[in-house]
Amino acid sequence: MPKRGTWHSGARLFLTILLKSLYRKFKRFGWRAITVEAVPPKLESSIRDHLNETFGAYARFSAWDLERMTHAEKPWQVARLGLGQDENGHREIDLDVIKDFYRSLIKKNAR
Repeated sequence: MPKRGTWHSGARLFLTILLKSLYRKFKRFGWRAITVEAVPPKLESSIRDHLNETFGAYARFSAWDLERMTHAEKPWQVARLGLGQDENGHREIDLDVIKDFYRSLIKKNAR
C-alpha cells in the first residue's frame, strides 16, 4: 500500500493520499498547472467510474480550495500535529484515522 504523506501544501494532485511515484513525476510543476499529456492507466470499470464521479464532484475547485478542504479534516490535522505550517511532514496518515473520519461522515450524511 502506498504511504500517505503530509506535505505542507496538501493534496495538490488529487485528494489527501499522494502516490509518491505521481508526486515525483509531476513535482517539477509545483503549484502551476500540469501541462503534459497524461496517459490514463487501464482500470476496472468500477474503479474508473468511481474516479470519474470523484473528479466530477471536485473538478470545479482550485488547488487552493482542495488544499483548504483537506487541511480542515481530522486525518490531516492529526498527522500534522506539532509541525509548522510550511514544514514538510514525514509521518504517515494513520489509516484507522482516515477510516474513522470517513465513517463518521457517512453516518452524519445518512441522518
